[in-house]
Amino acid sequence: PIQVRGLCGDDIRKVLYDAMVETGVRVIFTDLQAGSCTMAARRVLREIGDGVLVAGTNLPMLLDFALSANASAAEAAMSAAERGRASVSVHTGSPA
Repeated sequence: PIQVRGLCGDDIRKVLYDAMVETGVRVIFTDLQAGSCTMAARRVLREIGDGVLVAGTNLPMLLDFALSANASAAEAAMSAAERGRASVSVHTGSPA
């Protein structure tokens, strides 16, 4: 995880880029589809040319990815995205 509070888009891009180069990580999970982290991650992936972005992340998705036995990061990310979508539900109270 990275902390982006107080950082502008260019700063977030640099933090992500540096982390990916230093660690070899090629999967980025972000919370909001059009958030500053997602936009920065898209720019980084275009620069690096190798990687996967999963936006709209939830906890079941992260757990599925972390515990995945898939051979590739891309396959693990796709499986995690499916798990994340399946975990979303809407519950309403019954009318009185």
